[in-house]
Amino acid sequence: MKHLIWLAALGLVTGCSSTPTQPDGYHAGLTVYTPVPEGNVTPLRPGDRTPAGTPRLFWAEQSKDIAVGPAGGVTHFGMTIERVQQWEEQEAYTDTRWVTKTFWEPGVCSDWDCSQSQGGGSSPLWDAFYSATRDRKAKALADAIQGVGMASAEKLIAANVFHRKPRSWEAFKDAIRSAERAGYINKDIVYQVTVKYANENLVNLGYTQTSCRPYTYSCELLVEKSVQETFTNYRTVTRSSVVESFPRRFEVVVRDPKLQPFEQDLIRVTAGREPSDVRVSADSYTRYSQQMSVQSDVTRVELVGQERIKVGLPNAAVTRSSYQLRGNTPVFTVAVDPKYIPQAAGNDQLVIHYRVRSCKTTLGICGRKTDSEQMVHPVTGTETNIEIKNVKGLKSWVIFSLSRKNSPWYNDSPLAERETDDVKQK
Repeated sequence: MKHLIWLAALGLVTGCSSTPTQPDGYHAGLTVYTPVPEGNVTPLRPGDRTPAGTPRLFWAEQSKDIAVGPAGGVTHFGMTIERVQQWEEQEAYTDTRWVTKTFWEPGVCSDWDCSQSQGGGSSPLWDAFYSATRDRKAKALADAIQGVGMASAEKLIAANVFHRKPRSWEAFKDAIRSAERAGYINKDIVYQVTVKYANENLVNLGYTQTSCRPYTYSCELLVEKSVQETFTNYRTVTRSSVVESFPRRFEVVVRDPKLQPFEQDLIRVTAGREPSDVRVSADSYTRYSQQMSVQSDVTRVELVGQERIKVGLPNAAVTRSSYQLRGNTPVFTVAVDPKYIPQAAGNDQLVIHYRVRSCKTTLGICGRKTDSEQMVHPVTGTETNIEIKNVKGLKSWVIFSLSRKNSPWYNDSPLAERETDDVKQK
């Protein structure tokens, strides 16, 4: 790509020269240079999404995983390396949230019948309201009537609703409801004043000088509930589009992997745009040396196994264990997967490490527990049975583990200890 940019720049300089004709007769103004694209250029088509933010342009690496068995092998494959423009933008999506809303629901309200009372409404709050100057009346009314609020108080003053003091609780409620019917206040304010804060307003506004009778009636209650609602939220998302692609071919040769018949190594080849931009990693039992070369348009990677990376014996090696009485003889049994039993003659061994824990019991409850010395037993078959001695009259159980010794494949680390069920020899 670099040489194409240089040639285009050279053509631009030549075209702007005061002497466009060269000594050999070349005329820059008559020549059209058409660059050959690197790979397959894929521009955005009409209707495609265009970047909302400033895009980042880069060649994205690609990876290929190869499973290798004990025999090794040769694998041929291709990759398409893509040049990508990537950007971030805000995306709208439907989200949910819990909100508190009010609802009108049928219910039972309580109130006071003061219809037999005369001459009510004597209170300092009414006095403060009626003596207030015009600019202070709205606040004085909001202070006097609990639940009305400043905004509604200003509307009531503008409508001259309380130009005359209501002389009874019924007259006060009638004034509030008339204001709602006239559109000066809404239904919520009527509810606050005459239902929610009815007792407070009855007392504070001086309508209890004479007897009032309590009663209940069917009404609509204003109830607050938490409800889930949907709304439009926004999140930052990463967008990308492929603007160019470049094919690469590979040959991977794996020799002498250090594997057992049931094992495999996983080789990963990661490549970028440039010929030298190749990395090889292995999730493997084998430590490999590697060599890389480019032959024609094929990148060749050769891996040669150097040594075994020893691993711990897997827990799956033990398929079953038990501790049972056979007759009156306690027998400890361990079954193993045959593929973990050493096959060749030599020092490689699979062994069981075990000790016996026992106790005397009273009413079935153990007293002081004692452990035997640690013992070792080789495993030569898929099932090993060991008779446990010196536990007559005792409750006992076995604590055991397995390990491979002197193995070319496994390290010496034992498995985590396990415990069997307990038995009691008579």
